[in-house]
Amino acid sequence: MLCRDLHKLEDDCGGKWKTKHICEDENDEKSLGSFLKRLGYQVAKNQASKEGELKLSVNDYKGLDVHKKLKEELQNAAKNIAHITDCLSPKKSFDVLDILVCLTTHLNQYFRVGHITIVSSPRNPCSVYEMLVWCSGLEYNAVYDKLTTYCSEYDTKKDSDLKQRVSDAVHYGLPSLGNWSHNLLTTILGTGDASTYYASDYYNNSLRLGYPTSGADCLRTLVDIFRRLFPVFRFMYGQCGLGSRHHGWAGCQYGKNIPTTKWPCNVHSADKSKCQPKCEPNSQPNDQPNCQPTSPLQCYLTDSLIGHLPHDVTSIGCKTVCNTCPKSMPGMPCITPMGFRGFSSSTRRGKELCNVLGKFLGNDYLTALFYVAAKPPSNLPEHFAFVRSLVSGIKLPLAPKRDENKTLANMFNTSMSEQSIDLYKNTSDLTDALQKLMVPVWMIIKIWTI
Repeated sequence: MLCRDLHKLEDDCGGKWKTKHICEDENDEKSLGSFLKRLGYQVAKNQASKEGELKLSVNDYKGLDVHKKLKEELQNAAKNIAHITDCLSPKKSFDVLDILVCLTTHLNQYFRVGHITIVSSPRNPCSVYEMLVWCSGLEYNAVYDKLTTYCSEYDTKKDSDLKQRVSDAVHYGLPSLGNWSHNLLTTILGTGDASTYYASDYYNNSLRLGYPTSGADCLRTLVDIFRRLFPVFRFMYGQCGLGSRHHGWAGCQYGKNIPTTKWPCNVHSADKSKCQPKCEPNSQPNDQPNCQPTSPLQCYLTDSLIGHLPHDVTSIGCKTVCNTCPKSMPGMPCITPMGFRGFSSSTRRGKELCNVLGKFLGNDYLTALFYVAAKPPSNLPEHFAFVRSLVSGIKLPLAPKRDENKTLANMFNTSMSEQSIDLYKNTSDLTDALQKLMVPVWMIIKIWTI
């Protein structure tokens, strides 16, 4: 994270931020001042103000000065750190970014060594927490290269668009998956302490999770993980984006020392009407910092929110095993445990989690992997999602007509006529009816997680 942010600072301060001052008055969320503020610095409000902890704009300190500082040669670096001349050969002079590159290189090697260890009884990632840890370490496991090779060699049946999507997933989607998974873990749990896992342990497979040995099996496991993660994250994204007025969790607290359903409740705030007896959660978020009753968001993360209690999942991937799903009534959605324990971070609120979830869900490159490991919808929420996706594709605005263009609407109408032996003359009747029956997106999300 430090290496990434400093490299961005170096590149942009030598480019688009070269003449920019370190302040916030440019009305631009992508300005130099806004970027440094997101990194945790106190930044001056405008060019004339003198608050903040950075070089002031009144001293005419600009982005180019930051760039020069980052590129400044470290005196006696080669003499004091003998290893760096071998690590970054043939360079002879070094700056602070060179030191970070050296450290990052060996840190990645350390993560890979953790995956070489032979685990006698590897565990399946059966909770959202374990699945995020699994995704964080995937890039450092030996099966990662097999996975990318399998996807790259997948037969797209001369579909150039699908081939490009799969290529983008391999080159952009998969490399960023580990970072986004790790960011989500640290946003929820913190960076760790002596009584929990440290954030670096999420990369090196300290949890002794099992990874498939072939690219095909790894893809099936990964897609199964996506099918379990995305509905949960979309539900959380919707809830954490709404305030208490709309029964949302944006103001809901979570983190270390936030009460759960089993937390002893002895002290309440003066306003007794806002406290629930016996710490039982309800649909109303608790925005009162002095009120002991539990936070619905914290309860949801720790699998104790009534109405969202998880299933007993023991295996995923090629062979999914759930001891809770009824065998006689297939088609019910399986509720994956959240599994978050051992919070080390300070208290946070749902709106902070919403921002990170939005970035994770915005990784559109990964959607192509569902084409490579496609399967028909198997439960009610997936059928709703399939119909919505189908109708949305049919109703897309048409591009300028060309003879070689094949739209989904034309192909669907042709297929309907062939399958019904032309008994169904007006094919738009069905698609119009499906569109009218489509429930809003937020309803699908809520149904998915019931």
